[in-house]
Amino acid sequence: MKKIMLMFAMLVTSFAMQAQTKFHDAEAQEAFGNVKSISVSVMGQSQTFTFDESGKLISGPLSDVVYDADGYIKTAKLEMMGQKVAVEYKWENGKVVGTTVEAMGQKISSTRTFNDKGATDKETVNVGGQTMETPYTDYKYDDKGNWISRKSSMMGQTMEQTRTIEYFN
Repeated sequence: MKKIMLMFAMLVTSFAMQAQTKFHDAEAQEAFGNVKSISVSVMGQSQTFTFDESGKLISGPLSDVVYDADGYIKTAKLEMMGQKVAVEYKWENGKVVGTTVEAMGQKISSTRTFNDKGATDKETVNVGGQTMETPYTDYKYDDKGNWISRKSSMMGQTMEQTRTIEYFN
């Protein structure tokens, strides 16, 4: 009987711990706070990420998400140009500092540095030994401190990226 009670207690504890998990999916998109959705637009293309109140992604271009014990994304599949590619995330201090993507037989890695407000200052992408740096500038922020507009420069072309962020009350 003791064994049954001990097994039951362990089972209940593990379910209670799962229910209390705080997910950090919005942070993977550089958004902080009680984020309900993020709609991103760049060069006429848009994507929307929707989150539940625990911070877990419930709709968007990611699938097959695997989390660590603290609710941070370790790996996921990303919908990209009609196919799903594997993405591995590297986190430090609550921010994604790097990703590795396996696409079309290539390993593509990126690293990020951040400005004083915690937004990406520069992203360096490495494809087959070739590196390309993308600086991000001209940030505009909402009243919660999340960026809603920024510019990047890649191969001589400047692009503006905008976001609309909706929050839970």
